[in-house]
Amino acid sequence: MDWGLIVSVIGIGLTLFFGGISFYQAIQRREQRQAFGAYSQGLYNQLSRIGAGAEDLLRRDDLNGAKRIATGINEVSQGARNDVIAFSREYARFIPYCEPQWEPKPLPPPWWRRIFSKRPAAPS
Repeated sequence: MDWGLIVSVIGIGLTLFFGGISFYQAIQRREQRQAFGAYSQGLYNQLSRIGAGAEDLLRRDDLNGAKRIATGINEVSQGARNDVIAFSREYARFIPYCEPQWEPKPLPPPWWRRIFSKRPAAPS
């Protein structure tokens, strides 16, 4: 039994396997980069429209025109929020939610701290 041949065949097999995984990950990363770029550009455009509408709203003197612009700002804002939710569901498996400023929910501890943390004893 030639151990050198066996080790080299296993080495070649592992090299091909990990090379295939690396190739797949490179393709996935490129696709995610393109998706994030398109998402960022779309969100930037929506935020620009919101800002331009707000600036126009500040210059208005008549109430009816201001209400019309405020309605447009609200609609674009809702569209931007829906885009963020859809993107987060697709790529982060996370649904964002509204949290008040300066009162964010604390993040859960990392997995290794949850495993190795001492759990408090139950009160008797």
